[in-house]
Amino acid sequence: MQVRDATAQKLAFTLTSPSGGITIDGALGKVTVKMTPTQTKKLFYPKSIYDLIIVDSNSNRIKLLGGYITLKRTVTV
Repeated sequence: MQVRDATAQKLAFTLTSPSGGITIDGALGKVTVKMTPTQTKKLFYPKSIYDLIIVDSNSNRIKLLGGYITLKRTVTV
């Protein structure tokens, strides 16, 4: 998985499996993505874009997810 700025030109960070932030539980059909505080500090304000690619046993690359991560400033003080 890569997270980039909204134009997809600047890389914020990459997550990988099994020990780089992504856990895949095939039996449950579950993919868990975890970002560290250091990684979330690298997100681009106000919007970042991401996609998550799965590589199957035949080395085929399949885009599983993609979209935007939108950041909003705190309104409660």
